[in-house]
Amino acid sequence: MAESPLFIKTYDLVNWVLDVTARFPRTLRFNLAEYLQRYALDLLDRCIRATQTELPSEVHEHLREAGVMLALIRSSVRLSTQKGCLTPRQLEFVSEQLREISNLLRAWQRKVPSQPSQTVSGATTG
Repeated sequence: MAESPLFIKTYDLVNWVLDVTARFPRTLRFNLAEYLQRYALDLLDRCIRATQTELPSEVHEHLREAGVMLALIRSSVRLSTQKGCLTPRQLEFVSEQLREISNLLRAWQRKVPSQPSQTVSGATTG
């Protein structure tokens, strides 16, 4: 797990988010910053959970939830930028990180087998 590119990218994102949000203005630190931190930590949580299960259906569910967390992070990043909490350079950096994480998630989702087929009297049904 710790060697996984997805885990490394997500861990680095969480570390970056925690550092950046600590410098948000006080008026936004306890709502917008907190949401962004929570979404980033939840993304890491979903990635770890996906590595800890062997059932493809559960892996797919954790990866789907990770995709939702990515969407929530993107929305929070956009709002943070509009509120002046993130610079254009920070926005560019985090956007690239999110794009790479999204690509890694999609690649993993494609690798995980779909629901296993059921066999009835030697014939496979789907």
